[in-house]
Amino acid sequence: MEETGAASEEEPSPKSSPWDSLIDELRSWTSADRRLLLITVAGGLAVNVLTILIIAMAVAVARAEHSHSFTMALEIVYPIMIGGFLVAVFASKRRRNKSRHLIFVALTAVAFLIDIALILGWVGSAAGIK
Repeated sequence: MEETGAASEEEPSPKSSPWDSLIDELRSWTSADRRLLLITVAGGLAVNVLTILIIAMAVAVARAEHSHSFTMALEIVYPIMIGGFLVAVFASKRRRNKSRHLIFVALTAVAFLIDIALILGWVGSAAGIK
């Protein structure tokens, strides 16, 4: 009995690996598909790293909180800074100044993240982190 050509194509050759089919599949993707995959993976990684940094900063604040007046002052200053940055964000957006708008958005985000870390530090010190 002779084997047909179709039967021999279905069987993987001994030199092929499971990765070959995956690589072939990835090569068939469009550049938009690859870009979306990269954004998804990088975004997921960035969020996890940022979360770890915020928690680490909160633990550091909780452990180093010997003087409550300093962190209280920061808790008063940061919301005011965030409000000021938000006003600047909306003003720069209205004036259509893209570079200043991006700077104020970045400053607002940084101040907001630091404020979250300080709040978590207070929660940590109240919970008794030593």
